[in-house]
Amino acid sequence: MTPGLHIVTGAVNAGKTARMKELYCQTPSADGFLSEKVFSGGAFLGYRLVHLRGGEGKLFALTEEAFHGQYREACRLGSFIFSQEAFSFGIQGLLSLHRDDTVTAIFLDEAGPLELGGLGYARILPILLHSGKDIYLTVRRACLEQFLIEFDIGEYKLISVPDP
Repeated sequence: MTPGLHIVTGAVNAGKTARMKELYCQTPSADGFLSEKVFSGGAFLGYRLVHLRGGEGKLFALTEEAFHGQYREACRLGSFIFSQEAFSFGIQGLLSLHRDDTVTAIFLDEAGPLELGGLGYARILPILLHSGKDIYLTVRRACLEQFLIEFDIGEYKLISVPDP
């Protein structure tokens, strides 16, 4: 069993991040990271990784059209180019939360195709899943079954966000 694992799942653009924000506000002693959409003039550019408690953030992933060398590339998935600095920011922050006894719940938006390919947060997920803390993860519905198998997850609470 993975104690205290809560998986928020839904389709792309279903509102998983908004649901995570709601859950964070209802969860005392929580902290973590959300991926918030970035727009310019109404055009979607990508995502920013935001630390929940502190509010600081880093550009996390930009579309190929929006990317002009703003950060060091970690990897690509589909039309997105991910930031090495943002991954380092998130991983170091998550490790710090893992060690912080005042934090009883850790939020991470999201785990998905990158992690299934051994990239992104793949190496830190097992640490978080066995931390004894409540863990809130978003996982795209299309990846959920494979995610549960890949990370050997047996017990969890599923929080489904309806399709848009």
